[in-house]
Amino acid sequence: LNHHSCRASLSAVRCRKGVGGAHSGEMQCTICLSDEGEVLQRGCHCRGDSGAVHLDCLIEVASHAHRAAAAAGRGGATEGRAWMDCATCKARFTGPACHGLAEHWFGLVESRDAEDDERVRALLNLACEVNARGDYAASEGMIREVLDIRTRVLGPDDADTLWTAHTLASAQRNHGKYQEALELLVATAESMARVMGEDDVATRSVQGELAVTYRSIGQYDKAVELQKATFESVKRSCGADDPITLGEMHELIATYTDMGATEEAIALAQDLLERRKRVQGRTHPHTLASINGLAILLMKEGKYAEAEALEREVHAGYCKLKGTAHPHTVIATANLGFYVVLAGNPDEGNTLLEGAIGLARSLEGFDQQLTMYFCASRGLALTGLQRHEEAIELLRATHAQQADAAAHGPDHPYTLRTACFLGGALVAQGAVDEGRALLETTLVAQTRVLGERVYDTRQTALRLAECPPTTS
Repeated sequence: LNHHSCRASLSAVRCRKGVGGAHSGEMQCTICLSDEGEVLQRGCHCRGDSGAVHLDCLIEVASHAHRAAAAAGRGGATEGRAWMDCATCKARFTGPACHGLAEHWFGLVESRDAEDDERVRALLNLACEVNARGDYAASEGMIREVLDIRTRVLGPDDADTLWTAHTLASAQRNHGKYQEALELLVATAESMARVMGEDDVATRSVQGELAVTYRSIGQYDKAVELQKATFESVKRSCGADDPITLGEMHELIATYTDMGATEEAIALAQDLLERRKRVQGRTHPHTLASINGLAILLMKEGKYAEAEALEREVHAGYCKLKGTAHPHTVIATANLGFYVVLAGNPDEGNTLLEGAIGLARSLEGFDQQLTMYFCASRGLALTGLQRHEEAIELLRATHAQQADAAAHGPDHPYTLRTACFLGGALVAQGAVDEGRALLETTLVAQTRVLGERVYDTRQTALRLAECPPTTS
């Protein structure tokens, strides 16, 4: 749906900053033409200085467009676009600007009746933004409220109700509640296919989310089968460069990467990165995610220095866009630390990983399974620093947590990777018999679960080949 363009009104909108506001010295707000106060990037597709705004100015423009749409009788979803999408490039806002707009919109309608349509839409928009900021628990509660209202008012098979169920499952997956997310997505995907059709874009999006959840629990065959069908269907419907198509392409690459299909993954990753740089710009969050994906592939090909260089760009981009304590930045910090260790600098890598673990544990709602992954990476760094006792203690504790069925389980790829690191640490300490036995057991499990081609399997085989003979 097209939304009201407020470009004609921009010259009439001005932001009056108080004396003493911080002078940016770099960017000028494109609305009020002032560089006083905090100037943000909108996080849309507007690049460089063209995306610079004061949040107050952006709120005033959105308020004007919202009132104009309401006055012209363009209610419903069209009326809310002003709070979500840039009037210039038509792309969705991201980052601090998006959060500020979402909070302001919901603040305007919060006092209305709970079942008021605009209040419900504003609440769901805010919940999605809270989820994007990493507060998964709060986001899940807000989405549940919207789902309950829409189920009661619209019915369980209404398109908006089903999409809200999909949104809730996505938040659950982000929160590490994989089984709950899987059950909800299977039911939602079946209902959407029945109500809206198998090839409907919304149906395919839900199936794509289902595939990502399968990947999260190591069921790669199911994931890639769904993702191939989803990607081709969405590309036919939306076009090759549409953000929805590019998103499905990104997820297919991630699955190929995890299952060891490196050749297919690299070809798609390079294509995706060029498309996103052209369509969204190099510093857009989605482009940074694509750079990160290419870094992972290079790491799995043993090109550690190249992977490190790309991940430094990702880390710097997230620090600037979202701040050092945002979950995406924390993950980028941990990834960078891991690549730095692999590139031969365990000291810097340990420092980065220790910082990432501390931040992850301090963030409410952060996926603790990812925190365990960070701990395993730090165990590798400590082994490189010859701090063997610390490494083994950390890796034993992490492996025990991951092997628990309530977390990953004994055959999950993350659990097996930690077992490989632990085996290597034991060998490095001199406990060759125990270390070799663990590496042998891990290699058998990885070959069965992941296959011989996957990076983790190859790394365990390499460690085993380099292992000294047993002492017995």
